[in-house]
Amino acid sequence: MRCLCLAKCLAERGHQILFICNPLPLSLKQQLAAYSLPLCELAEAKLPIQQHAPQTWLGRSQDQDAQLTIQALAHHSSESWDWLIVDHYAIDQRWQSLLQKQVKDILVIDDLANRQHHCSMLIDQGLKRKLSDYQPLLAPPSSTLLGLDYCLLREEFQHAKQQLRRKPPNQKLKLLINMGGADLGNMSLKILHLLEQSRFAASLSLTIITGAAYPYQEQLQQQLLHSPIPSQYFHDVSNMAQHLLAADIAIGACGGAAWERVALQLPSLCLVLAENQQANARALQDIKVAQALEELELSTPHALDKAISQLLTDYASITASCEKLIDLNGSSRIAVAMESQQINQQRHAYLKLASPSDSETLLRWQQHPNTRKFALNPATPVPDEHHAWFKQALSNPAEHIFIIRVNNQDVGCVRTSQMARFGHYLVSIYIAPEHYQQGFASMALTQIRQLLPQAFFHATILPVNIPSKKLFQSQAYIQVNQQSWLQPPRPIHD
Repeated sequence: MRCLCLAKCLAERGHQILFICNPLPLSLKQQLAAYSLPLCELAEAKLPIQQHAPQTWLGRSQDQDAQLTIQALAHHSSESWDWLIVDHYAIDQRWQSLLQKQVKDILVIDDLANRQHHCSMLIDQGLKRKLSDYQPLLAPPSSTLLGLDYCLLREEFQHAKQQLRRKPPNQKLKLLINMGGADLGNMSLKILHLLEQSRFAASLSLTIITGAAYPYQEQLQQQLLHSPIPSQYFHDVSNMAQHLLAADIAIGACGGAAWERVALQLPSLCLVLAENQQANARALQDIKVAQALEELELSTPHALDKAISQLLTDYASITASCEKLIDLNGSSRIAVAMESQQINQQRHAYLKLASPSDSETLLRWQQHPNTRKFALNPATPVPDEHHAWFKQALSNPAEHIFIIRVNNQDVGCVRTSQMARFGHYLVSIYIAPEHYQQGFASMALTQIRQLLPQAFFHATILPVNIPSKKLFQSQAYIQVNQQSWLQPPRPIHD
C-alpha cells in the first residue's frame, strides 16, 4: 500500500510506472488497474514461506528473484529505468547489486535497519529512526529520508483529515479492530473472544476489518453471529479512512496502519506481533499517542481492559499529540527528492519539501547576522511570529519551501512564491552560514529550474548584495531594474 501511494503521486507528476510483484490477490490487482498502473507478476514462488522469518518471504533465492526482475524490466522497456523502488524485507545488497546496471538509481523502503543495502536513497518512516542506525548498513553515497516527514499515506487520508472532528466517546464506545493484510495468527478472532469477556463488552459497538489475504473469514463470521457485542464485519475495504473516522478507539497492528491511525488522531492499542514491531510500538507509547501490548499479554481480558481504560483516560492528550506528528505530504517530499537528486547526482544533493519540523532550523538561519545583512527586511525574526508564518506558508498552495540537502545535511533553503500572473514565481534563497561558498545556492537554483522548466522566475535583490547579484547572473537571470531580476523559461529544445 505504501508503494501504491508513492506510485500514484509519481504518476500524477508525469512519470511512467511499472509494478513487479509476486502473484497478487485480485483486490490488489484491481486497485492498480483503478489507477491505470501496469503490473508484471513474477512466476509463482516455490520455497516455503514462514510468517516470522522475513528472509523467506520471496519464496525463492535473491539471485533467482533478481534475474526474474531484470527480465521484467527489459521486457517492459528497451531504455534504462530511472528508479527502481524496492520494498521487501527479504531483499538486501546482494539483490540490489545485481540490479545496479539495469537502472539509474535504486530507492529502498525499509523500517528494520537490520541488513546491508546498496542504493541511492533509503526511506524509513520510523518515529525515532536516526541516520546513525543506517550508516553502517549503506554503501556511500546514499541519501536517507528518515522519519514521519516521509510517511506514505494514501490520498483518502488527506480528504478524511479535513473532515476530522475527534471527540471523547460517549456512553457507547465504537471500537475498530484491524490486524493488517493477512493476520495469519488470527488475532482478530482472539481479540473478539477477549472483548466478549471484557468489562467493556456491554458498552461496545464493534467494527472488524480484515485484509485481502486473511484466511479465516468463515470462522470469524460464525463467531460474530453468536457474539453478544453488536458488530460489523468488513473484508478488504477501500475506504479505511472513513472507518477510522467513525471509530472512537482502535486495536491494530504496528505496521503502516499505525500511522494511518495517528494521522486521523485515533487513540489506539498497538499489538506487537513480531520482533521487528517492538521499537515502533514502544516509540508510539513513549510519545503518548498509543498503548503497546505484546501478544503474550493477551492471555486474559485483564491486560486488554487496562489498556482500553488508559486510552479513555488519556483521550484528549492522545488526540492532541497525534495532530502534531504527520502532515500527509510524505509522498510529495519523496517524489521531489527523487526528481531533484537525479538532476544533480554528482553532488549527491536534492531538494526536500519543508515540513513542520524544519521551523527551528530555518529560524536559526534567518536570525544569523549574515542572513539579515542582505535581507529585504533587516529585522531579526521573532520566534513566535516566525513559527506562525511558517505554519501558514506550509499550508498555502501558492508557496513552496524547499530544504537544500547535501550528504544528508540541511545546508540551506530555497522558496518559490506564486505571483499574480500565472506561471510566474518569486524565488528567494539563503544558505546556512557554515555552508557559504560551496556552490549549494547555484545547485539549488539549477534544480528549481529543472523541476519547473516552463516557469518565469523573478528575484528581488538589494543593489548592495553583490554576491547574490553574481549568483543570479550565473543562472541566466536578467536585471530588469535596480532590484528586480527575471529568468524566463528555457527554450523547449533545451
